[in-house]
Amino acid sequence: MKTAHIALLGALLVALSNGENIRSLTAKSAQTGTRKTEHKDRVKRDKERARDAKDLSATALDRYRQNCIMVLDQTTGKEVYFAPGMTAIDSGLGRSVRESAAVCNKLGDTALIVNGVMEEIASVDAEDLDKLAAILERRGYRMAGPSSAPAAPKPSPSPTASPKPKHR
Repeated sequence: MKTAHIALLGALLVALSNGENIRSLTAKSAQTGTRKTEHKDRVKRDKERARDAKDLSATALDRYRQNCIMVLDQTTGKEVYFAPGMTAIDSGLGRSVRESAAVCNKLGDTALIVNGVMEEIASVDAEDLDKLAAILERRGYRMAGPSSAPAAPKPSPSPTASPKPKHR
């Protein structure tokens, strides 16, 4: 009987030690599965962002083709990146750009005027900059380079932009 007890005890110890290994293996497998899922989700989000950027770029190019109103920053008279809530002032008329009008700049930004401010901003994607340059050239403009724009948009409480004069 002692031999049977020892054998049973040995089998029990082997089972317990293997059980811990199995639990550890299961936990590692679950972590790997979680990492794979997170990676797939990240890839999916990146693809969606790229698709959204392409769609916004197409929208921006359409606005340029439809002769959006070119505007500059009212204070500095330079190109600025658009931010939601900016106003666009028609300096020739001394009033805001009309409702639903499309405004744009030579940096590749476009927006619609909604309730007197810029909304629905769409920018030209880097891959489409050659198309933008061609459209601007047909309209008599040259695309603005990075040196003519601020490094990053600096939204202020009440930023404004005014239509760009047709001087080239």
